[in-house]
Amino acid sequence: MTYEKLTVTSPPQSPTEPLNLADVKAVLEIPDADTTKDSMLELYIVAARQLAETRQGRDLVSKQWDLTMDCFPCVIKTRDNLSAVDLLRYRDSDGNYTTLVEGTDYIVDTVQGLVMPPYGESWPSFTPWPSSAVLCCYTVTPPSIDEEIKMGMKFAINMWYVNRVPAELGASAVQQYPFCLGLLDHGKREFL
Repeated sequence: MTYEKLTVTSPPQSPTEPLNLADVKAVLEIPDADTTKDSMLELYIVAARQLAETRQGRDLVSKQWDLTMDCFPCVIKTRDNLSAVDLLRYRDSDGNYTTLVEGTDYIVDTVQGLVMPPYGESWPSFTPWPSSAVLCCYTVTPPSIDEEIKMGMKFAINMWYVNRVPAELGASAVQQYPFCLGLLDHGKREFL
């Protein structure tokens, strides 16, 4: 069994969003001096980025992920744009942890997002802890974000701001959502 989640405590996740408050205020034509809606707009920025990530099938900000597995697979597959493996360790049936060393115990292919034993080697042989015996903590650092994706995020924020109560959405507003989502699909990775 494999389970992946964002690292919660160390390091704390504080991504630099692709849009900032000034970008959003300019689109919404809100003066910079008006700070009454800043908290709501900051939530919209995060929500728009998360929507874009869902549509893209990839991270759009730097994040650290914890990938736990019950045992070592042949090759560990990470999310796109792998930049570093921060920790790879396993826990045996006695509860003892062993940390592996990059270059000696495993190698990292950042192009394909793979972690594997060195050529001609294999993963350590051990009796695993009953669940989540292998932990791979890794960081993704995505490339720059296309302007079409940023435009799609701005469009989504504009729709949310203008139509704050979903019941108030008119037919014309609802018809604009496919256009917005289409912008967020720009450059989407297709899986075969």
